[in-house]
Amino acid sequence: MKSCKEITYLASRALDEELPLSQRIGIQVHMMMCKYCSRYAKQLKFLRTVMSGYLSEQADELSQCKLPEESARQIQHTIDKNL
Repeated sequence: MKSCKEITYLASRALDEELPLSQRIGIQVHMMMCKYCSRYAKQLKFLRTVMSGYLSEQADELSQCKLPEESARQIQHTIDKNL
C-alpha cells in the first residue's frame, strides 16, 4: 500500500499525464479508504477547473489589448502552453 504522500503526488501527476493502469488502480483503492487523499484529489481538480477558466478569461482580455502583434503572440503561446 502506498503512503498518502505518494498517492497525492500520483494524483497530481494523473491530471497532467496518463498513468499506468497499476498506478491508477492503486490510487483508486487508496482513495476508497482515505478520505483525506480523496478530498485532496477533488480539490486539485477543482483548482484546475477554476484556473483554466481564469486563464481563458485572461486570454480573452489579452485579445482586446493594443499590444504589438509579436508580444501578444508570445503571451498567448505561454497561456496556451499552461492550459
